[in-house]
Amino acid sequence: MKYSENQQSRFEEALGDGGEIVDLSFSRFIGQDSVSVSDYKGSPVILDFWATWSQRSAQAHAKLAELQRDHPEYVIIALSVKDSEEYISQYLGENDYDFIFADGTQAYQELMVPGLPTQILFDREGKLRKIFVGYKDENQFEEILTSAR
Repeated sequence: MKYSENQQSRFEEALGDGGEIVDLSFSRFIGQDSVSVSDYKGSPVILDFWATWSQRSAQAHAKLAELQRDHPEYVIIALSVKDSEEYISQYLGENDYDFIFADGTQAYQELMVPGLPTQILFDREGKLRKIFVGYKDENQFEEILTSAR
């Protein structure tokens, strides 16, 4: 088994059924003190691990913004990892995404997330439905629409 496959397997094992990550609190960059997936029960939620220095993260954000625009019931919690507050502030100023931006570095390290960007999809009941590691192409998010139902 390749190293990257091992990493992804360990990550999926750490997530399990997603029950623990649903209640994790993440410190918001703007607004309230913290946010968690469980705050949005009744809506599909996408946890998006990303970084300002990752071009693939920027590409994924553009597609996630389209998905959210076309399907406003989706809540996107964008968890920045291994980034400075200065770069995050600059990114937020340059991009008008309707995501909830929070710090995800600690969860990223504890869960051993295998790459950026990574999205974890939860359905309306808070059950883990799909994991996307990396950004392959713009069509990968079409699967989100069918997976969250």
